[in-house]
Amino acid sequence: MSAQERKQKHEWLVKRITIKMIEWNYSKSQLSAKLHMSLTSFYNRLNKPDTFTYWELQTLFYLLKFTPEEQTQAI
Repeated sequence: MSAQERKQKHEWLVKRITIKMIEWNYSKSQLSAKLHMSLTSFYNRLNKPDTFTYWELQTLFYLLKFTPEEQTQAI
């Protein structure tokens, strides 16, 4: 995967998380608490999505009700 493709994938994931947060009425502080991390860590993960752990992504997908297609595209 090229650097450009990776950047596009990261941007897509952050946009989907933002849209889903609005759709399901979650704030960043609520999500960070549910992920058992500080708000700062959550912001850092959004800035560098590669740093999300598998467990964190799976929890995000569950909480924000990502479809299987969205999950596949995110990874």
